[in-house]
Amino acid sequence: MSGGGNFRAKGGMRLSSNTTSNDGIHTEDEVDEMRRKLNDLETEFDQANNEFQEKVQTLQKLKDMKPELELTISRLKLDIEALSSEKKDVSQRCKLLIAENENTDTVQKVDEEIRSKVNEREKLEDEKQDLKSQMIDSESQIKELEEKIMEAGGVELRIQNSKVDSIKQKIEIINEKTSNDVMAIKKLENDIKRHTKLIAEAEEEFTVAQKELESAQQFQSEKFSELEELNKKLSDIQQQREEHEENLENIKNDLDERAQKINEFKSVEIEIENKLEKYVAIVKRCKREIEEDKESLQNLVVRDVEPYIDWLNEEDRVKYNGSVIEQLGEEELMRIDQEEVQNDIQELENYMNNVKTDIEVLKEYGVKKLEFESRRNDLNVAVEERDEIKNYCEELKRKRLDEFMEGFNTISMSLKEMYQMITMGGNAELELVDSLDPFSEGILFSVMPPKKSWKNISNLSGGEKTLSSLALVFALHRYKPTPLYVMDEIDAALDFRNVSIVANYIKERTKNAQFVVISLRNNMFELAQQLVGIYKVNNMTRSISLQNKDFLNPGLEEILEEMKEKCRLLKA
Repeated sequence: MSGGGNFRAKGGMRLSSNTTSNDGIHTEDEVDEMRRKLNDLETEFDQANNEFQEKVQTLQKLKDMKPELELTISRLKLDIEALSSEKKDVSQRCKLLIAENENTDTVQKVDEEIRSKVNEREKLEDEKQDLKSQMIDSESQIKELEEKIMEAGGVELRIQNSKVDSIKQKIEIINEKTSNDVMAIKKLENDIKRHTKLIAEAEEEFTVAQKELESAQQFQSEKFSELEELNKKLSDIQQQREEHEENLENIKNDLDERAQKINEFKSVEIEIENKLEKYVAIVKRCKREIEEDKESLQNLVVRDVEPYIDWLNEEDRVKYNGSVIEQLGEEELMRIDQEEVQNDIQELENYMNNVKTDIEVLKEYGVKKLEFESRRNDLNVAVEERDEIKNYCEELKRKRLDEFMEGFNTISMSLKEMYQMITMGGNAELELVDSLDPFSEGILFSVMPPKKSWKNISNLSGGEKTLSSLALVFALHRYKPTPLYVMDEIDAALDFRNVSIVANYIKERTKNAQFVVISLRNNMFELAQQLVGIYKVNNMTRSISLQNKDFLNPGLEEILEEMKEKCRLLKA
C-alpha cells in the first residue's frame, strides 16, 4: 500500500471575494419603500375584498328570497284555481235560480186568483158587517145569511189562503237565496281582483329583484376584474420582495460562509502541524514493523477464495476483495485515526489466529444464501402485490363512502325542502343508524307533519305516508333524474289541497322526466298534457287518448310560459 506525493497545496487561505457580483442588491431605503407600497396594496385589496363580500351577501339574500316568491306564486295559482272552481259552482247555482224564477208566470196567475178571492172576501166581510148590524132585528135572518156566506166561500177561501201563504214563503226563500248568491259572487270577484293584484305585485317585485340581481352580478364581475388586477399587482410585488429578500439572504450567507472558512483554515493549520509530528513517529514505527512482517510472510498459507467472494454483498465484496485496493489521497490519509486502525488490525490478527476456516461450510452458506435471496425476492413481490390490492380496495371503499355521503346529504336536504313545500310547514329527515359505517345498519326516515311531533314513517297515516314517500321520490329525482315514472293512484288518500300541490309540482318542476299517473281525481288529471281513458264495452277493454289544452283561456298558458322562462333565466 502506498500513498501521498510530493505536491503541496499553497494559497488555500485566499478569499475569492472578487467572484461575487453586486447585481440585484438594493439599499434599505428602497426595501422600505417597497414594503410601504406592499402595505398600501394590501389595504386596497382588503377594502375591495370587503366590498366583494358585501355584494356576495346581498346576492345570497336575493337568492334566498327567490324560493319564497316561487312558493307565493304557486299558492296564488292554487287559490285562483280554487276560486275559479267556486265561481263555476256559483254560476251553476245562478242558472238554477234563474230557471226557478222562470216559473213566475204560474205564480202571477196564482196571485191574480188570490187577489180575486181577497176581493170576494172583502165584499163578503162588508156584507157580514151589514148583516151583523141587522142581527139585532132578526137572528133568524143572520143565521140564514151566515149559511149563505159559508155556502158561498168559507172552506174554499181557507184553502186559497193557505196556498197563498205557502207561495209567499217560497218566494221569500228564493229571494233570500238569490241575494246570498249575489253576495257570494261579489265576494269572489273581489277575491279574484285582490289575488290578481297580488300576482301583479309579486311579478313587479320579481322583475325588481331580477334587475337588482343583474346589477349585483355586473358589480360582482367588475369587482372580480379589479380583484384580478390587484392580485396580479400583489403577486408582482411579492415576487419582487421575495427576490430582494433572497438576494439579501444570499449575501448574508456568503459572509457567514467566508468567516467560517477563515476559522476552519486556522484550526486545520494547527491540526496539520500536530498530526505531522504524529505521522513522523508512525512512519518510523511502520518501517520497523515492516521488517518484522517480512519474516512472518514466509509462514502464511494462501487459499483461493475468489469463488466465494461473489456470494457476498457489494460492500463486503469490496471490503474483502484483495485485488481492489483503495487509493487514498493526502487529505484522506490525514483524516485517518491511527489508533482506530491499530485496533482493527489487532482484532483481525486475533480473529485469524483463533478461527479455522472450513471451505465446505462456505459452500453450503453460499447455496443457502442464494436460496434465501430468491425467496426474499418472491416475498417482496407478493407483499407489493398484496399492498397494491389492499390500497386499491381501501380506495374503492373510501370512494364509495364519499360518493354515498355526498348523495345522502344532497337527498336529505332536498327531502327537507320538498316535504316543507308539499305540507307547507312540516319537516322530514334522513338519518344514518350507524354514522361510522353507513352500510351496516341502514337509514331511518323520520317525519314531523305540520303541528305534530316527530314520528317514524311506519307510524303515520295513509295520507301522511303518501306525502312522505312522494317527497322522497321527488328528492331522489332532483339528485339523479329517472326518465320514466309510473304512479298508481298516489292521490287516493290525499285531500283537495295536497292533490293540487302534488299535481302542480309534477307539472312544473319535473320537465326532464315523463310521469304516467293513474288517477280518479279531476284536479290531478286536469293538469296532464295527455289523457288516456280506459273503459269497457261488450266485455272488451278499450282506450281513448286526447291532448289536454285550455281552449277557453289560451293566453294564460303564454303568461305562465313567460314566467317560467324568467325563472329559468334567473336560475342560469
